[in-house]
Amino acid sequence: MRTLLLLPLLAGAALTVPGDPAPPRRAAPLPPAPAEVRPAVHPVLRPATRSAPRPAARPSTARAPLSAAAMGPVLTQYCGKCHNNTSRRGNLSLAGYDALRAP
Repeated sequence: MRTLLLLPLLAGAALTVPGDPAPPRRAAPLPPAPAEVRPAVHPVLRPATRSAPRPAARPSTARAPLSAAAMGPVLTQYCGKCHNNTSRRGNLSLAGYDALRAP
C-alpha cells in the first residue's frame, strides 16, 4: 500500500530536473485603449433630456405654519396619547409641554 502512495510522488520527482529553470512566463498583452472614453450612463437612471419647454409654474398651495397657540391642542390630541408620563414612547413625555413657551 505504501508503494502505491509513493509511486506518483517519485514519478513526479524524476520528471523534474534540479537546477533547470522554468521557462519565463509572459504577461498577457493589454487590450488596446478605446479611442473615446465616455462616462457610463445608467439605462434607467440617465438624466432626463428636455425636448419640450416646461409648463408655467402653478401658484403655491403651501399653507402657512401653525401658530404656537394652535400647535398646543394638536400636540395634546395626536402626540399626547403615546408621549405621556405613563407610556413615554421614544423616551419622550409631552405632559408638561407648552407650545407658547417653546423656543
